[in-house]
Amino acid sequence: MNLQKISYTEFSNRFKPQTNHLQSKNDPDLIQFETYGEDIDYVRTKVAERRVWTACDVDGEFFVVSGLSHVNRLYYFVCEVPYGDSDEFEVFDD
Repeated sequence: MNLQKISYTEFSNRFKPQTNHLQSKNDPDLIQFETYGEDIDYVRTKVAERRVWTACDVDGEFFVVSGLSHVNRLYYFVCEVPYGDSDEFEVFDD
């Protein structure tokens, strides 16, 4: 695995988080997917495509990692552009 650290801005520009179409009637700009219900059901369908990212909070520090993680998760992103097979990313707040 090749761990790459990138900024949130680079993450957004490069991988293009998609709008949460399941919740868009409440917030058309929402890009986070919840960790339960129909959101997580949808997120799980995108894991094999390498399009899922997990927002985490560890000891008050916010970051995003590529893939579906359950530990310290806050919510998920589903992106339009997949990450590579051997790539692993950590995204830090700008």
